[in-house]
Amino acid sequence: MNMLINMFNDKKAGERLMVFWWIFVIAVISGGIITAVLIFYSADYEVRNVEAELLYSKVSDCFVKNEEVQTSLFSDEADIIGLCNLNKNQFLKGSKFYFRVSLYDNKGNLVNEKKEGDFSFEKDCQIVLNGVDAKHYPRCALRKEKIFIEDKENGIKQEKQKYLLEILAASNQKGERITALG
Repeated sequence: MNMLINMFNDKKAGERLMVFWWIFVIAVISGGIITAVLIFYSADYEVRNVEAELLYSKVSDCFVKNEEVQTSLFSDEADIIGLCNLNKNQFLKGSKFYFRVSLYDNKGNLVNEKKEGDFSFEKDCQIVLNGVDAKHYPRCALRKEKIFIEDKENGIKQEKQKYLLEILAASNQKGERITALG
């Protein structure tokens, strides 16, 4: 019986074996955490479509308020970037953003147009919008809206004229923490 009691009191070999299992479990858990962090931070985020849509929305809201086109924004003196509350630094030469607002009459003739940003995006957008999937080209949002503008002569309201407002917005920012919105 003494021998049986001594056998349970002498557990040194078991403790040594448990140390290896304990180290193994810690290594597996640490490896899992490291792997999860590496997978999460190495993911490539595609934000260009979302930013192009947001830029379109912001510019559209600026040019069309209460279902009326703000024709004063088409003047040469109008600071579109400031009036639309956009970040001016993001629309300088070599920028990653672009927008164009075009106003056409009911016959399809261009009446007025405003552009800001990297002008090369316009041709790139034509390629992308025609169905070509180019990895490094900007993502574009193009919308056309039929609108009515009330003609005013000498302060007297005339009949409303039908126009087409076309807005093209593009972003080529690849997952950075810079935004075009103010």
